[in-house]
Amino acid sequence: MLAGFAIENLCKGYLAGGLSPEQQKKVQAGILPESLKDHDLLSLVEQTGMTVSDTEKYLLKRMTDVVIWRGRYPSPTSHKKTSPFTHIGSDIGQIKTLLQKLRRHVGAKDS
Repeated sequence: MLAGFAIENLCKGYLAGGLSPEQQKKVQAGILPESLKDHDLLSLVEQTGMTVSDTEKYLLKRMTDVVIWRGRYPSPTSHKKTSPFTHIGSDIGQIKTLLQKLRRHVGAKDS
């Protein structure tokens, strides 16, 4: 869940840096553009222009469920969002690799 939040924040920070002056004024007035209200990690990563593999796409789709509800609640708010959840043993390594790739792509400093 925390890695998902990190991906979401990296993407949104990068995308916020590219807002038009008009959009920036709206943000200062407390109105976020629709593109920054979304929690779909795959969509956010793709909006940064970073190329993702099929394996990374599958990982980001699964992480989106964790960010939105699976990491905090026992069930989603709608049965339509219920799907089998697979935790693959190599997820931690793939998440670390994806985060490093995203950090390089958006120009984030190393921590």
